[in-house]
Amino acid sequence: MFKINDSVKVKTGIKDPDTGKYDMSHWQGRVCEIEEVEGYPPVITIAWDSLTLKSMPKSFIEESIRDGYVFEEMNLYVHDVERTEPRDMLHDSDEIVRSLEALFAWVEVGKQAKRIQAVEDACLNDFDLIHHWFTHLYRNMEIPCKVIYKGGSNPDLRPGMEITINGLLDANDKAGVIGSTMHNRRLVQVRLCEVAPAEKTHGTEALEDYVVWFANR
Repeated sequence: MFKINDSVKVKTGIKDPDTGKYDMSHWQGRVCEIEEVEGYPPVITIAWDSLTLKSMPKSFIEESIRDGYVFEEMNLYVHDVERTEPRDMLHDSDEIVRSLEALFAWVEVGKQAKRIQAVEDACLNDFDLIHHWFTHLYRNMEIPCKVIYKGGSNPDLRPGMEITINGLLDANDKAGVIGSTMHNRRLVQVRLCEVAPAEKTHGTEALEDYVVWFANR
């Protein structure tokens, strides 16, 4: 059985389990997680090493990002891989992942553009679009949500401070969607166009989309 940080390589003929399009023969990485479920073969999560990251098809990276998967890791059954010797240091792959994320950032932008367009398409009246965004955020935004204040319209808040959006109050064409936070034991209004999630998660996606939309409307 493998252990965490063991180096492994994919056996000949194994294809990616998500699409079955890509031959992963001899792709190599390190075991970063092991999951055992009774009645099933153990599943290991492999973090690809820097050489594999450099050589994997660019279309695989693009499709993984577009479809919501991570390209730098893969879950495989233990019988799909075999033990091998490491070819690089742990930090080597981290550097390659960062460079590839920067190179393929446009894919994420494309996904966001489609989500924003979907919100606009769902609104039947352009005059009500800001209120439609209010409803969209109310239904999809993670609340409470920790954010970084980046604006300057509220004298009670300073740029760079972390606050928690704990509710949505109103919306208008000038200020956009207005949220609320507690500051010095009192309720303070916050324009959501002036914040950014402190940590990006699936629950902050709607907020990120709104901020981009408001800045480019």
